[in-house]
Amino acid sequence: MVRYADLVIFFFLTRLAEVVGTVGGFGSSVFFVSIFQFLYDFQLVLALTGLLNIFSNTTKIIRFSAFFLLSPAFSIRATC
Repeated sequence: MVRYADLVIFFFLTRLAEVVGTVGGFGSSVFFVSIFQFLYDFQLVLALTGLLNIFSNTTKIIRFSAFFLLSPAFSIRATC
């Protein structure tokens, strides 16, 4: 049975790896795999890394697509 404290630690470490990886420019997978390989077996860590990348990239697309759609520098204009 999974304890509540284990889930909190899991999500905290996942978020920490995501932030440090994004800010550092290395990507979250470098830090995520390094941290969680000590807690879980390698196949589970790879599966969790894939899920992390899917949700992280989807979130970034949603977050930054509004910027690109509203920014006049990135608007597509017909040249005549």
